[in-house]
Amino acid sequence: MTFTKAMLRQPLLWDGAMGTELAKVYGIPHDCSVEALNLRAPDAVRMVHHSYVAAQADLLQTNSYQATRVALEPQGVSVESVNRAAVDHARTVANSATRPVWVAGSLGPLGEARYRAGILSDQQMEAVYAEQIEVLVEAGVDLLLAETQGDYRELMAAIRAARRIAPDLPLVAQVESTDGLTMGGRIDLGLVVRELEALGVDAIGSNCRVGPEVMQRTARRLLASTDLPISLQPNAGTVAIDYTGRMHAFGDPDDFAEFARWSLAHGVSLIGSCCHSTPRHTAAMRDAIDHATFDAEVPRPTWALSRLERRLRDGKFVTCVEIDPPTDDEYQRNPGVLQQKIDGARYLEQQYGIDVVTIADHTMGKPWLDPFPFAEAIRPHLQRADLLIHYSCRNKAETDITGNFASFKLYGYPNILIITGDPPANPDDPSFFRFSSVKLLERINHEHPDSFYLACAFDHTRGMARGDKGIDGEVRRLERKIAAGARLALTQPIFLDRLELLREKTAHLDVPILPGIMPVFSLKHAETISQFGGIVVPDYVLARMREAGNDRDAKTGAAIEIAGAVAERAQALGFPGIYLISSFNRYDVIGGVLEAVM
Repeated sequence: MTFTKAMLRQPLLWDGAMGTELAKVYGIPHDCSVEALNLRAPDAVRMVHHSYVAAQADLLQTNSYQATRVALEPQGVSVESVNRAAVDHARTVANSATRPVWVAGSLGPLGEARYRAGILSDQQMEAVYAEQIEVLVEAGVDLLLAETQGDYRELMAAIRAARRIAPDLPLVAQVESTDGLTMGGRIDLGLVVRELEALGVDAIGSNCRVGPEVMQRTARRLLASTDLPISLQPNAGTVAIDYTGRMHAFGDPDDFAEFARWSLAHGVSLIGSCCHSTPRHTAAMRDAIDHATFDAEVPRPTWALSRLERRLRDGKFVTCVEIDPPTDDEYQRNPGVLQQKIDGARYLEQQYGIDVVTIADHTMGKPWLDPFPFAEAIRPHLQRADLLIHYSCRNKAETDITGNFASFKLYGYPNILIITGDPPANPDDPSFFRFSSVKLLERINHEHPDSFYLACAFDHTRGMARGDKGIDGEVRRLERKIAAGARLALTQPIFLDRLELLREKTAHLDVPILPGIMPVFSLKHAETISQFGGIVVPDYVLARMREAGNDRDAKTGAAIEIAGAVAERAQALGFPGIYLISSFNRYDVIGGVLEAVM
């Protein structure tokens, strides 16, 4: 079986560190050229390879990390001799294994800092890499690995050289990222991924600089950016430098076993470790992989972070439920309200399989828990439901927006609903709006292309209050939001009498429209939302709530009946999903409505 076929059928395990393992186990000075040891200490190099094969690694990286003439000339050794020996050592050990082990030709950064300062042109860097690649390919590697690449120009030079010299050889590109967002702290990973895809790499990933926990952030960004297989090799924890200048990392093998399980669950194809890791880390990951369950074909979602978008693209009916963060008043009355809301989200997912929990931002301008920490509180309790965070433009300065969206990317929240926001509840409360929802949609799409699945609100209520034709102006505003980059729209609450009109007026739009459905719990509740929310509650709803009177069970039944009829009709009309707006923490009522579309 070829490496490419194996990679697509099951997760494969890289080996671990070479240089730090040689220095630690065999006492070789840490400032010695590790690549020159292919000639000067061949037995030591082979012993490290053997130790990783014994730990059940599937892939060995040649000891050629910095084996270009840029790095080797000061050592007085040749590119030909060092790289050929590197392949020979790894190939000899791989061939002695009792199972398939592939040999990857390692291509690291050029090394000397002066060559990163622009002294070498792109063409010169490509020529330097080409010399090394020609030897590795001729010596018989199974694939090429451009690794630990923190400089964009160097990476592209290495990839171009590899594709020119060996167009049919599998090629894996791994970048450095310390923030999970950029390559080398400068270039957005999404841009790098698109360039690598255009050059025809077979897998994309990241290695070095950070430990498993931070590497997960990078993984989320990569998974969200490409359909190609993903490769991850974190260090054994974050590296620290002691007073002698030596580097140390203290990652426990158990952490790497957990990282392997996380990687499998997210569809990562190539898993391994980097600096300061040992065969014990590799063995721990092998045990985790062998005892995990995964599909025969590694899953490759089109947007790994957004189950919402994936489900809509697949034509599945989507159920969204809004759960508001607790207000200050709620906390004062009930200190356990946060846990109640978390329990409500978990209940709706477990019992009714909801697809999305949406989290509102500053309804009616009241002070309450920020949506972001509320999302962080809920997410650990959900198994598969996605999160959609509402983001209000109200009282947001430029620095707020920049920091907020960097946090959303870093913590893996791709689904954001951008709204202009409500005015403050107190008219004397100063507030400002530097952006409208349209302007902010344009800005986020410009600054973070392909990073977010952006949604918008559709306030049909103002238009419908003016009659059937009055909605046309609101549809035109929705069209502007879509042109600005919105890919999903959630509406204000709607009732049965206006649902077909909504469908008719939005049928020409090429984004999913999810009608908002708010259960009405009493006659007083209906009057309140009409007065303060601008929502037109039809006469049939008011009559039904009067009929229910003050009996709790009767009011609950009426709420489920009215909202359930809207949900059922929305599904029949071909809407791609529904957006349920909960009130009073009555998750039993939301569950009753969901039963209408199950």
